[in-house]
Amino acid sequence: SDMGLVNNEDPSARDRVVILEVTDQASYDAGHIAGAQLFSTSTLSMTRLEGLAPAGSMVIDGASMDALIQRTGIDQDTTIVFTTARTSSAYYATRAYWTFRYWGFPSERLKYLDGFDKDLAVQYPDLITTTAPVVTASSYSVQDIGGTKPDLRMSIGEMIGAVKAGT
Repeated sequence: SDMGLVNNEDPSARDRVVILEVTDQASYDAGHIAGAQLFSTSTLSMTRLEGLAPAGSMVIDGASMDALIQRTGIDQDTTIVFTTARTSSAYYATRAYWTFRYWGFPSERLKYLDGFDKDLAVQYPDLITTTAPVVTASSYSVQDIGGTKPDLRMSIGEMIGAVKAGT
């Protein structure tokens, strides 16, 4: 009924859809949705200086985010669908969604695949492949979006302050 349109009512201006399979290389290689691109779980976070010491599992920096969105061909007209391998945790897809939101991507451009690969593979096994898609890179940058959403993240110091304040 919606003619496959995503975020646009005009059939001549259909948005591009990119499926990001948030998993590890081995799980991706074992089978993923046709057309899905690997978004390695190892690129979801990085170690960054937080107060007095480096902290792991921090949100990736702008250069890393730019590399990711450019490698996957994402631009301002792309709707991004997050999924995860049949053997991976939903945590990874939700962390990826949050990372894109933090970097300013609008929520209407970010989607989850209901049931992830596990449910899709049961209902449509012919859509699972081991072939990686060929992607045309973009030049899009987080600087083109208009800024991060800092209210989605707290530093360790801010969290300690909030706990002490009882908020």
